[in-house]
Amino acid sequence: FAAAMSAPNWGEELQDELVCPICLESFKDPVILDCGHNYCQVCITDSWGVSGTGVCPQCRKPLPEAELRPNKQVEAVVGIARRLEGECKKHQDDLKLYCKEDRTLLCRVCRESREHRAHTVLPIEAAAEECKVGYLGRNQRRG
Repeated sequence: FAAAMSAPNWGEELQDELVCPICLESFKDPVILDCGHNYCQVCITDSWGVSGTGVCPQCRKPLPEAELRPNKQVEAVVGIARRLEGECKKHQDDLKLYCKEDRTLLCRVCRESREHRAHTVLPIEAAAEECKVGYLGRNQRRG
């Protein structure tokens, strides 16, 4: 138990690696520079200004004709991390609601969509409590 308590939280470490060093948010449209560092496409192009060339903000390596290559691997890992932490794949908003009809988690934007507007939607905590009460009730009747 003590070893588990002292072990680093790999989820937090992973999140830290998926943060753009410029905007300090999860990468959006990540690109990789020739030096190997990653940034959001908008962040790095804004930092370089109209010239479109500059230096890497981390290692200061000059990048004369900066060719920004999309980093699909980082983009995929960011998507996985968002789903693991409970973020809507479509809207990048927190999944805090539960749709009873579709038995799925929703964000606030999904809640207002035509698809779920007429459905019974509960906060996750309330849905979890309903499930717990229903489960306990069924098991007590059996025992």
